[in-house]
Amino acid sequence: MEGRRPVPAPADRVRWSRSASGCARASGRTGKYLIVAPRGKKGKGMYAIVKTGGKQYKVTKDMVITVEKLPEEIGATVELPVIFLNDGQKIVADAATLENAKVTAEVLDQFKGEKVIAFKFQKRKRYKRTKGHRQQLTKLKITDIQAA
Repeated sequence: MEGRRPVPAPADRVRWSRSASGCARASGRTGKYLIVAPRGKKGKGMYAIVKTGGKQYKVTKDMVITVEKLPEEIGATVELPVIFLNDGQKIVADAATLENAKVTAEVLDQFKGEKVIAFKFQKRKRYKRTKGHRQQLTKLKITDIQAA
């Protein structure tokens, strides 16, 4: 460990530190410790967490997601229930407040997912069973996120 050099941190994360001699430097190294400032949050825009098909998805505007099959035609508009909302300044997770919030999405495609193979096997019994399955899926484009 003595002979190794520490990995340099990205320039945007290095803090100024003072060495033993008292001069300021931007290397981020004091003795054998590397001082790194925490990363800032990227993408502080609005996002929501919606629930559909028994799963939860984090969505932003103009995002395309793949969900379990919805009984809608291609080109139809769907409203998804919101369970969490962040508009950049405040976070809303209260169910009573979120009743008026909505996420609107447009159905882009109805398709089948990748094939999943279910293979059953019991050793020394000559028992092998193979079964394939392709899940029905819907591709959605998030068109709008509205807070209450």
